[in-house]
Amino acid sequence: MKNFKAEVHKRILLRRSLLAGVIVIEILLNVFRDRFTNIPDYAFGYQVGVLIGMMILLSVNLYMYERSYRNDERLKMLYIKEHDERKILIKSKMAMSTLFISIGLLGIATLIAVYINQTVAFTLISVIYGMGIILCILKVYYAKKY
Repeated sequence: MKNFKAEVHKRILLRRSLLAGVIVIEILLNVFRDRFTNIPDYAFGYQVGVLIGMMILLSVNLYMYERSYRNDERLKMLYIKEHDERKILIKSKMAMSTLFISIGLLGIATLIAVYINQTVAFTLISVIYGMGIILCILKVYYAKKY
């Protein structure tokens, strides 16, 4: 349990630094917003929304980990929750299915985009190849690891 407690502490430190980084990015975007004259307002609105969402999610996640870190009973419950073999198998199966469905949908979108906009079509093709390369690399990595 000491190893898991140390791992949770590392997660807390990581989330704190990520939260600080997101806050700094948000402040910098607001400070230098006037310098970007050619970018529409909805782009800044989207960025602000994503960054605020990240801050909320990181804060909630950080609170959960800090609460578990301070209480041994909660830490034990978190350990059991994270190391449940059934949930791990479900997540693995879900992730693989989602990946292949996403690649298939991107392929269909590429077939449609070829007739509408070449730039979008080439971007989608690049995304498909990128996902395929990452899939192959991870397959080789995990085949050697396990």
